[in-house]
Amino acid sequence: MTSYTINRIHAVSVDAPKLAYVPNNLNPNTLVDVLRRLNLMVPTGLAVAASSGGSLRASGHAYTIREVDAALARTELGIGDRLKIKAAMDRNGILKQ
Repeated sequence: MTSYTINRIHAVSVDAPKLAYVPNNLNPNTLVDVLRRLNLMVPTGLAVAASSGGSLRASGHAYTIREVDAALARTELGIGDRLKIKAAMDRNGILKQ
């Protein structure tokens, strides 16, 4: 990786504001915003599917449980909010073993 690529990746992950709470209604747009705030890389196809109102499953991208757990471990969210995020990801078909 070049230093240019590393700086761009760093810029993408640093700019998102921290997640302080999880909204009750995690529709696809809100879920993508939550994933960005968790500093998870959101592929363009996933963001487009959410903004067009389509199925997130159709984007072809899924996060592993380990990846999501690592992102959630860096937050101060309670267990209920963590489970709410995982349940929404599972409902939308973007959480895999």
